[in-house]
Amino acid sequence: MINLEQYREEFFASMDQNLSFLEMHGYVYKGVTFEYSNALGSHLAGAYKNVSANRFLEILFFPPGLGIRESAVARIGLVSPEALDSFDYMSTGHLKIRGSNFCDLNGSFSERLLVYLVGISATLNNEYLDVLKGERWESDQFDWQDLK
Repeated sequence: MINLEQYREEFFASMDQNLSFLEMHGYVYKGVTFEYSNALGSHLAGAYKNVSANRFLEILFFPPGLGIRESAVARIGLVSPEALDSFDYMSTGHLKIRGSNFCDLNGSFSERLLVYLVGISATLNNEYLDVLKGERWESDQFDWQDLK
């Protein structure tokens, strides 16, 4: 049986330690919560939020035993969606941050989480700082293929 509280505590501490640079840019650490949705199932969600930049960073962690495989997803989103001139059926509303595949990392949970979050931190600093500061926005696009 997996101990979700232990995962939550380690996830909370590691996010706080490895992504604290966001606080220099006006972000507030919102902690880690247990969440459930029909689409995603049970997972942990850690977040930093910057209302003045209208951005949040969210990292979702799917513990082993609750899904197909242990995984993590990092994404930037808008706190309040921007008004659109017309319905945007292509936008996902989030920008996924490229990082290591969590399930491919070796070591204990703490070691893998450290490698994952250090990589996300470097990617954010090197490629997405202007997005985090609210100077630029881009959303991932949904590929409808032949369904549109």
